[in-house]
Amino acid sequence: MRFSILWVTLICWGGIACSSSKKTAHTASKTTPKKIVCGAEKTGSPKVLWTLVDNPTADLVKDFKLPTTFTTYSLDANQLSTFFAAANADGASSILSIPLPAEIGCQEFVLKSSGTMASGLQKNFPQIVSLKGGAFSPTGIDARIDYDGTRMRGQITWELKVYYVTPITVNDNTLYIVYAATDATVPRRPFERSARDLRTPQRIETSDR
Repeated sequence: MRFSILWVTLICWGGIACSSSKKTAHTASKTTPKKIVCGAEKTGSPKVLWTLVDNPTADLVKDFKLPTTFTTYSLDANQLSTFFAAANADGASSILSIPLPAEIGCQEFVLKSSGTMASGLQKNFPQIVSLKGGAFSPTGIDARIDYDGTRMRGQITWELKVYYVTPITVNDNTLYIVYAATDATVPRRPFERSARDLRTPQRIETSDR
């Protein structure tokens, strides 16, 4: 009996898996479930769900220099395509939810065509959509959202603070980061204006709200 107990003990200590160690290894291999943090609300517009994911390290992002502080999300490409196709309809008003930093949280923005593209150009490139609008409350909120047929980018001015929505590529997958302008480490793109440049903040009212 003593010999048998000693033999089993040596097997376990020698690195051969025992039943208890197998169970522990299986438990450790489980991944954290993805969490949808914004976009699940019923708005009357096609949903775009924002799923929170781990922030990538700088060495994994080759197409953008990461800001000092940011939050990363995964978006479904088909949901984006459906949303912007509906938003691009003549005279359409769409509601897009966007997760801003924690103190603001998930907010709904009422968007319409920005009218920046000539009608002829818009017909030749229907996949390109440029929207502008604001929030239901508070007033004085400005939102600019662009979509190139594949990826979205945006600028939100919320009570004189500017936030960006920027696509990045990580392991051939498109993710989106949301961050404050004060945390940016690259120059702003042409459509991204500072709060002091905003002369007429956008606010769109709808009759069904």
